[in-house]
Amino acid sequence: MCAAIVPVGALQDVQRWSAPSGPLFRCIHAPVLDGQVRVSRGCAGRLCAMLIQRGARVELRDSLLSETPLHKAVRANTIDNVAVLVAHRATDVRAVDVADNTALHKAAALPAVDLAVWNMLLAAEGASAASKAVNADGATVLQVAQRAHNSMAQALLRAFDAQISTY
Repeated sequence: MCAAIVPVGALQDVQRWSAPSGPLFRCIHAPVLDGQVRVSRGCAGRLCAMLIQRGARVELRDSLLSETPLHKAVRANTIDNVAVLVAHRATDVRAVDVADNTALHKAAALPAVDLAVWNMLLAAEGASAASKAVNADGATVLQVAQRAHNSMAQALLRAFDAQISTY
């Protein structure tokens, strides 16, 4: 199971979708509390896509850390949500949180982030600029990966840098 962040305006939709006759019945495992709902991992992407179809604004940030839904999806390692968000044109992988971290910085700091998440982030529009961004600590994404001893991220970022420098 994982947690999904639900925009306030969509709470009624989520409650209706989780009813016995709703499209997400058996996917939602706990009621919506403070904007969060517990969902089966396989259903997170479906919920995310349905919320976007209903007008959820993927560029909005939370008030605490100024994270976008993409930051949160990467931190939670929810592959389905990352896929839906990256495919949505309003999602910007260059967006930064309160500490100037992009979604790539978040992934680099977490060695458990799935390879599929990395592939989607690096294939997204704006990934080249996001990979070069410097956070509030003065660290690039590669430097964050090095500090976190994230060898997979380091290898992927070096390969990505080599690929974009040949163009």
